[in-house]
Amino acid sequence: DMSARVTFLSQPIPPEAQKSVLAVDPLAVQRQGTVTQVFRVTAQGLVEAIPVQTREQIGDLLPIEGVINAGDTLVLSPPPGLKSGDAVQRADAP
Repeated sequence: DMSARVTFLSQPIPPEAQKSVLAVDPLAVQRQGTVTQVFRVTAQGLVEAIPVQTREQIGDLLPIEGVINAGDTLVLSPPPGLKSGDAVQRADAP
């Protein structure tokens, strides 16, 4: 079973605006006062808070900029009080 997501644009994108963006599920982004952040999971299963800047939402995804890379594992819907150094377990882990 395969699926794909297609988005049709209402107007052409100018060449200068055609660049790659890193976008995440908006539920991964936490706003606390003036700080906007995501929580990246390290190889040791600990989280680190990463400050990010957000851009205008594109469909179901929210573009972000910060010290984050494609492929990083982020916490989805971080609970209140989560902080750098806390241990987490993947939802799909045995």
